[in-house]
Amino acid sequence: MSVSMGGLGVSYEAKEVLAAPLASKDFEERFVRDSHIINVLIKEVTLGAKAKNSI
Repeated sequence: MSVSMGGLGVSYEAKEVLAAPLASKDFEERFVRDSHIINVLIKEVTLGAKAKNSI
């Protein structure tokens, strides 16, 4: 996405993968990252502050 007014311009590029085939490297990387985050959040809910200290 880019916006320009007059002589000034701003651009932004997102590197977030929103959809990918199941066998792709992009899917695997996103799945591993997100499953780790979910695991940490589950530990935080079940163990409380102890989970935050163990990360």
